[in-house]
Amino acid sequence: MLTLFSGFLCSLQKCWSQAPALLYGVAFLLGCMYALHWNAVLLIPTLILFIPLLLKTTYQKPETTLRLLLSVGIALLAFSYIKMTIQFPDSEVNAPRGIAIFETSNLSMIKKHHGRYANYKGTIKAFFVEGKRIAQNIPASIIISEKLSLPPADRSYKISGTLKEISTHSYTLIPDKELPWIPLLNTWSLAQLRYSMKQHVSNYLHDNINNQRSANFLSGIATGDFEDRMIAQELGRFGLQHIMAISGFHFAILASMLGFLLRLIFHQRSSSIFLIVLMTSYFIFLGCGPSILRAWITSLIVISSFLIERKASALNTLGIALLAILGINPLLCENIGFQFSFVCTAAILLLYAPCDALLLKIFPMRSLHITSKMSYFSQHAYCFLFTCRSACALGIAINLVALPITLYYFQKFPFLGLLYNLFFPFMVSISMFLLLLGVIVSTILPPLAFAIHSLNSFYTNFMLNYAYNVPINFDLLLRSDGFPIEMIVIELSVLFAAGIYYKDYCSTKQNDWTFV
Repeated sequence: MLTLFSGFLCSLQKCWSQAPALLYGVAFLLGCMYALHWNAVLLIPTLILFIPLLLKTTYQKPETTLRLLLSVGIALLAFSYIKMTIQFPDSEVNAPRGIAIFETSNLSMIKKHHGRYANYKGTIKAFFVEGKRIAQNIPASIIISEKLSLPPADRSYKISGTLKEISTHSYTLIPDKELPWIPLLNTWSLAQLRYSMKQHVSNYLHDNINNQRSANFLSGIATGDFEDRMIAQELGRFGLQHIMAISGFHFAILASMLGFLLRLIFHQRSSSIFLIVLMTSYFIFLGCGPSILRAWITSLIVISSFLIERKASALNTLGIALLAILGINPLLCENIGFQFSFVCTAAILLLYAPCDALLLKIFPMRSLHITSKMSYFSQHAYCFLFTCRSACALGIAINLVALPITLYYFQKFPFLGLLYNLFFPFMVSISMFLLLLGVIVSTILPPLAFAIHSLNSFYTNFMLNYAYNVPINFDLLLRSDGFPIEMIVIELSVLFAAGIYYKDYCSTKQNDWTFV
């Protein structure tokens, strides 16, 4: 046991030495969590993070100690930053009425039973009740009917209304209908321009995609705004909500397609520069959501690694994205999209390898000598099973961490999601490829683009039928009245600590040449 513990300490120190940005990002996250939600269970990840400071090992170096001391300072900085800059209204005061200074960050349309509504998302920079400030820098949204006169979302406003908490540290502002929004001078926002551009894209897709359901889905995939509640409901039945949120999955597909096309025209360095410009433009078009920001930062680091001819560290990249997002808005650590995005990405990086190794015990890998002697059919069957094994390992790694978080937020987990996530994202990637190809070809050969869009319309509708036409009897759910947050923190801490240990174990084993 003592040897195992010593080995874990060495693995942790090596991880922080090789991925210091991840160390600083996790430290900043812990500082934010302590400031927002004090809970004794947070001591577990804190202890795992800083235990190399307390115990010496043979691997420990002075620079490792300095990094850990710096991470302590970063955690304290995050804690102090939130305490000094963010003020939540007193929970004992129910729905206070006052004046809000509202800064718009995003504008979208949502459909309800009574019609379409404009959803203004942003930040209440200050909220005053009878001249006294009771809140500062809190996330909020304003939902008003499309039938009313919609103020442009290109600036900040002074708005009289009622502040209502809809969930922990998340608020909605109900404006007084009789009083106008007062625009503030010298303020601006890209929200209105972004909304107009998304509307143009949506109109283009609805004009070129024949099937209405396919057009709604492709419009949501392209813009990140799904107005069709039926699509959200049907995909949610099978745990496919992540398909609707623009994330690394979408950015990776888009970057791969654009990178391939650019390399046909330019050299690698020039194509990488153009790809950075295109991905940045797409990021500005989508807006600064947590999963979008993480995907954009990750793609920039990976593409830039080709420019400087240095391999990017996946864990370091994740840490840089974590620092950047929380540095911009530390309250995003409470956002469900942020939590799923980072936790699932970390699971892929740290837990996929042990899950794949476990499945190798059941489905062992064949050597090249053996596979070369197989029949033509057996070779293809083996390749297919190899792909299935990798997909299963990826699914297990993600669901190990997604399961408790899903039960915590939604109190249910669809078993069919385990199956659907094996093939549905791949089918979506084909739809995205046809969409991008049709848009590019439309500038050169419009008739061919029309044929591609027609094919995509048929294919996307065929794909969505897998989610729409499944009988309710197949909805097998794991239900939970309330999954404790303490159990989630403990499980994630243990799983990721084990993943770090296994990652170091594999690297040590690969460098072991004693068999020579």
